[in-house]
Amino acid sequence: MGRALELPFGTELTYGWMLTVMRLSANQEAQWMFYRLSQDGSALEWSQATDDINMIANAICAQFPEVDLSVKDDARGLNAPPILLQTDDDLETTQTLSSPPRPKGKAVMEGDLEHLQPANLLHSVAVGKMTGRLEVTGEKDTVNLFFAEGNPVHCVLRGAQGEAAIIEFMSWNSGVYRFYHESPGREHTVHKRLDLLLQEGMAIHEQHKTLVQSGLSLESYLLRVHPSISERSFEQLVSQGAAVDLGLQKAIYQAIDNCSTVLELLRRLHLNRQDWVPALHNLIGCQLIGFTNSKPSAPASVVGKKIEPTPVDWTAVRQTERGLYRSDTGALMFPAFLGFLEREQMRYQELHRPYSLVVLELGVRSQDNRLEPLSTQGVREIVSHIEALKRKCDVIGHFETFALALLLPETGAASAKSFARSLADALLSRNSKDGGRRIVLNLGVGSIPEDCDRLESLLTVAKPGR
Repeated sequence: MGRALELPFGTELTYGWMLTVMRLSANQEAQWMFYRLSQDGSALEWSQATDDINMIANAICAQFPEVDLSVKDDARGLNAPPILLQTDDDLETTQTLSSPPRPKGKAVMEGDLEHLQPANLLHSVAVGKMTGRLEVTGEKDTVNLFFAEGNPVHCVLRGAQGEAAIIEFMSWNSGVYRFYHESPGREHTVHKRLDLLLQEGMAIHEQHKTLVQSGLSLESYLLRVHPSISERSFEQLVSQGAAVDLGLQKAIYQAIDNCSTVLELLRRLHLNRQDWVPALHNLIGCQLIGFTNSKPSAPASVVGKKIEPTPVDWTAVRQTERGLYRSDTGALMFPAFLGFLEREQMRYQELHRPYSLVVLELGVRSQDNRLEPLSTQGVREIVSHIEALKRKCDVIGHFETFALALLLPETGAASAKSFARSLADALLSRNSKDGGRRIVLNLGVGSIPEDCDRLESLLTVAKPGR
């Protein structure tokens, strides 16, 4: 408890990687971090809060698919002998074994966002001219923000990085933060001054609050108020509002088809909070678009050449399909879901069409802070909600034992990550509970061909914590 363990490893001549783990208190999960080490410092590859050692083992194996890493369990956990295992107390005596600097195991500053909001937290780091990594673990994600003498230089959040990730983080209302003194690394994705980012983030936060208070949600359907408006009239109307990128507003307006939700629009245009919140706030404020929370009626079909339809017994089709679904949850059985994935992989191999996989690990916290599976009723409610959010061509099914997964055809990595983040927001914004306990959600995303080109590798890449 309260001691950091470090496991550097690599070739016989040098250590190129390091896995660290630390537990701050008995009621918190172990915090795992995986670093790439070099002569210039250390760079965080990923972090995960979990007590499931098999999840970490799978993530390590996925990091090195070309190496056979066999993992076995014994009374102590992993029984493979480490090259080096140390605590902070041993740091000075073991430093000579590895030339690259190592991340510190103990945080120099930690606390809760309920007592120090994101904007004030970032301001405190800037005023103190601190150098290192700020790690914040929230309900849905973990953000890592790197500082050099109080100036933000790099920020990583699932599905976003740089300034967009900072803007996303500033909307957080809860989470635990820790600041570690370590090298900020070479990546430089943040270019704006922090004071400007804070102003922009607070403005977007207030705009989002206004949209929510007006009744808009990710499940709302967007409607054009002036379907046949001219481009000149459009420009005149938006000019009366806030200074938002004109091209972005035009793209959003043109994408509105009066039958798509906000979530579908964000997925189609790959928009993050930094882009879509100001644009929708301005378009609604200028009365160019409206929204409804009930599904609009389908537009009348175009009258064309009369073709006699072939009768189809859809009842028989539905009855056949029922055998593939679990009656208690409404989602595809895992073997059936793998069959759909296999078909999509064949389409990729023959037609080079991309697809993505989103894996959702769901659970509730027990009294001793362990993650327990959802009840069958809880899973069914989540499946029903996802069915209302996904496209008709998307496929939802069970993944391994307790997780759910979504197959997203014709979807690249950027679109899949954007959709996954929006899906998490939509699910958690409902304050979902199972047996009175708040539902915990972990997401993983993998895409072919961006992340890999084999189905077996995709199943590993998409697991949360990868």
